[in-house]
Amino acid sequence: MLRESRAIGEEQGSESVLGYVAIFSGMIAMCRWDPKTAIARYEEALARHGATGDPVGLSLALVRLSLAYSFLGDSARAVAIGEEGLAVCERYGEGWHRAYTLMALGVDVWRQGDTRRAAAMEQESLRFNRSLDDPLGIGVNLEVLAWIAAAEGRYQRAARLLGIVAKVWKAVGAPLSGYGHLVHFHDECEAAVRRALGAQAFRAAVRQGADLASEAALAYALEERPPAGAARDAAGASPLTPRETEIAGLIAQGMSNKDIAAALVIAQRTVEGHIEHIMDKLGFHSRARIAAWVEDRSHASGEETPPG
Repeated sequence: MLRESRAIGEEQGSESVLGYVAIFSGMIAMCRWDPKTAIARYEEALARHGATGDPVGLSLALVRLSLAYSFLGDSARAVAIGEEGLAVCERYGEGWHRAYTLMALGVDVWRQGDTRRAAAMEQESLRFNRSLDDPLGIGVNLEVLAWIAAAEGRYQRAARLLGIVAKVWKAVGAPLSGYGHLVHFHDECEAAVRRALGAQAFRAAVRQGADLASEAALAYALEERPPAGAARDAAGASPLTPRETEIAGLIAQGMSNKDIAAALVIAQRTVEGHIEHIMDKLGFHSRARIAAWVEDRSHASGEETPPG
């Protein structure tokens, strides 16, 4: 597909298309453990997106280039490129890509030993990804926070964060999707925490993290006071995001996961992940309970429940 896209870009003389082809080609190279080829592709992308002035393309290329240099162990260059990426994001008001740039920077700041600054970066990034309900960004942030906790000797916290992130990756369907070259940090963290706590205590702490409702889990990761309750009174404020509220309404209409995915033009696995989050937040274990909750809220607000 990328070869076809590159051919179209060359035929049309489109620097923008060729710039994005270069970014995605670099990502494939990283998945093949070929960082030198990836760096060449990301630098090509920087040149092309610099020529068109595309802030999104520039941000994406810089964050990926930073991670590639990090993978090679060139921490100083990785941080310098990450800071350049932050400057681009701030210049153009790119909030989402800024969150990912902070995530990438946090990895190398942690590797340099400044765990406090690294945690602050990951938590700032996590707050933004939480506001967008971005499970991939949230998952990577939680991973890095677990690695930081282990480096600080906070092994109980690290194990609980590993339990939380395992639940996120189950919902996403692909652990560290697009960031597979970071998986060795996960494995090293898990091994170190298991050694420190012992197998039984490690499993118990992981389970404690996995058992937390979504909002309480994120509050724990952010070291904030947890919410008063995962579920709210039917007439009170909803704990669901707008997308989760939309999906809950479609469940109340009797739609299947497949039908919801088609209606919202998203993957069925994404729908399943949202439904798992809805159940966690509301403390429910069935679609029927979600449908009843939607109906109760509709009655409480004086609205009609859409017909099934």
